[in-house]
Amino acid sequence: MALNPKKLRLWMAGGTILVLALVIGFYSYARYQIARELKDIPKKLGADVQRTAEGFKYTQSAGGRPLFTISAGRAVQFKEGQKAQLENVRIVVYGETEEYDQIYGKAFSYDPQSGDVVAQGEVLIDLQAQGKPGEDPLQGAAKGRVHFKTSGLTFNQKSGLAETKEKIEFAFPQAAGSARGATYDSRKRALTLASDVRLATSSGPAARGLDPTEIFANRAFIEDEPLRAVLTGVRMEQPSRALSANEVTLRLRDDNTIERIIASGDVRAEARGKTTAELRAQRADFDVAPDNSLRQAVLAGAVRVHATGATPLDGAAGRAVIDFTGRNDIRQVRASESVRFEQKSANQQATAVQADAVDFFFTGRSQLQRAVTSGASQITLEQPGANQKSVITAAAFEATFAAGNRMRSLTGTPGARLVTTTPGQPDRVVSGERMVATFDTRGASRATITGIEVERGVVYKEGRRTATATRGRFNPADDTLYLEGSPRVQDDEAGLTITARNLRFNRRSGEVIGQGEVKTTYRQVRASASGALLGGNDPIHGTAENVTANRNTGTARFTGTARLWQGPNMVQAPTIVFENGRRALTATGSADTRVQTVFVQADKAGKQVPVQVSAQRLTYVDADRKGHFEGGVRVKVPDTSLSAARVDVLLKPRVQGGSGAAVVDQIIASADEAGNVLIEQENPVRKAIGERLVYEAEAAKFVLTGEPGNPPSIFDAERGNLTADSLTFYTRDDRVHVSSGGSSRTITRTRIKDERKP
Repeated sequence: MALNPKKLRLWMAGGTILVLALVIGFYSYARYQIARELKDIPKKLGADVQRTAEGFKYTQSAGGRPLFTISAGRAVQFKEGQKAQLENVRIVVYGETEEYDQIYGKAFSYDPQSGDVVAQGEVLIDLQAQGKPGEDPLQGAAKGRVHFKTSGLTFNQKSGLAETKEKIEFAFPQAAGSARGATYDSRKRALTLASDVRLATSSGPAARGLDPTEIFANRAFIEDEPLRAVLTGVRMEQPSRALSANEVTLRLRDDNTIERIIASGDVRAEARGKTTAELRAQRADFDVAPDNSLRQAVLAGAVRVHATGATPLDGAAGRAVIDFTGRNDIRQVRASESVRFEQKSANQQATAVQADAVDFFFTGRSQLQRAVTSGASQITLEQPGANQKSVITAAAFEATFAAGNRMRSLTGTPGARLVTTTPGQPDRVVSGERMVATFDTRGASRATITGIEVERGVVYKEGRRTATATRGRFNPADDTLYLEGSPRVQDDEAGLTITARNLRFNRRSGEVIGQGEVKTTYRQVRASASGALLGGNDPIHGTAENVTANRNTGTARFTGTARLWQGPNMVQAPTIVFENGRRALTATGSADTRVQTVFVQADKAGKQVPVQVSAQRLTYVDADRKGHFEGGVRVKVPDTSLSAARVDVLLKPRVQGGSGAAVVDQIIASADEAGNVLIEQENPVRKAIGERLVYEAEAAKFVLTGEPGNPPSIFDAERGNLTADSLTFYTRDDRVHVSSGGSSRTITRTRIKDERKP
């Protein structure tokens, strides 16, 4: 199949490596035509010519149109068996239109015995010249010409081989080059450029706007069947990029346009600029459209990419498939077979991705839009400054990108899992069916996570702490995890469980904040022989509208209708602060709601009866078994109540095997500057005031005292007012003991039951 120079000229305009193959194609065409005509020169001259002719010209025509012309300034005839010599030889091959090809040499010799045609000196070849041939073949090139120059050219008509060991130069619109040594097999229609192949292109209309390019190859080979060109030791240089490979094969269509480019053996592509990027593979296969635009590129065998700059990138895969748009912009890249790439931000945070495969999708001008992984996928984030590493795994990830190819978001689903590791601390694990991480796209860091959202079946684990919820959100700026949808935190180390409508906790400080319908339980509670109100081994429960619990300090602050209880013992207040380690609490009331609690004592029949206490504030430490009440304290025991500014309720040690209720031992009340201690009995009707009261629960005994000048007094409905230094009365038998001035007396009143009363 003869090569078509018209098609080859279009092929030449393809640019870069393709231009070299074009030169080879032109030369093949010219050599094939020229060799055929040179082979017939002796026959056309006649083997029996015996003399020298001054000037020679031979023209062959068809239908009145010249096909080719062979002319010589001087022809030396030869005898049979001797060589023929032609000088100033010019061969012109005419096209169907006003185009022609020509070859010119100062001298050619022909040896009929060996079949060798030898060009002595330089040979000039012009292809695709336009117009009519000039008189002087050495004149300047006409518009549209392609030029070749070489020397030492030989052709053997028996073998059909043409070759030269000398330098061959070629030039055509937007390109020029050279090679050292060439061989053309006219029977196989195969051309070999032996060594030192060089080609330089320039930009312009014929190069379709491509950057100037220099191409170097150790060797080049082109053949007709199959129609292909093979270059070895190839390197392409452009101002901003370079490409090299051990071998490049160009496969051609019947119209001589490039169909495929196959580069193999240490394939390297390099991009230069403010940042540099290098792509390496063992093989690269390019699918080329008829208009010379790339349709697809397939990279295989240890594919590697490395980029420098503010955000260095390293990547690896076994295979990569690149799909292009009609403008040679990248449309999609699919990397497969153990994909891994890592990028470092300006603050040295490293982001590494591992997956079975990754698909990258681009928009106009190769702007990265999103990336999707498939198969087992893992993303690793390392923060050297924080000495922390986070690993995210999922069945698949989808990343979106902002301008400058900066990652905007990362979605993992299903089975997403985030593990954060810090030396010396337990791993922190967040998992859920779907996880979305958002990144900072404004600063230079590029890989800084601004937030993580987790949906459906959220589970957080850190050592012996576990949290569950329907939805979760993590804010790296303050290291806080927000949980919604039936959230629950269980801390086995602290023995604490918390539920609420919303929960958030700071992983750095260990603080947990619950909002709405808060319920807490301290499960790991041991009985204390010296305890009372919270001294049992039953769980300690707390409810409120809000809670703030800190595992590091062991404290919990309940607000909004707060209740704290163990077994039958309960404290209720607007605010309760509980210290689990000391079994201590501080309860605070408000203007509308007071602190309330209930203790028990035994009545004269041995039955436990309630002792109710309310105040503005309560502090209690279980080891002391003392509840200290302040602010308008009111205490209610059977048939008697007291009011005071301050009240201390002393409890008895908890009896193992008992009911668990806190039993009152003593109550000590004291007045303040604004008022006295007030005691009121219902039956009999009595009121007593003083500055200090001591109540002994076992004897149901009240001892009321005062300061000099302000003695205690008691009002009895029958006897009126009594005043003394000390008043002691007993609620069970109505005895009143009066002590004053060193003397004392006891007053007893016997109550008679009125049978008329029901």
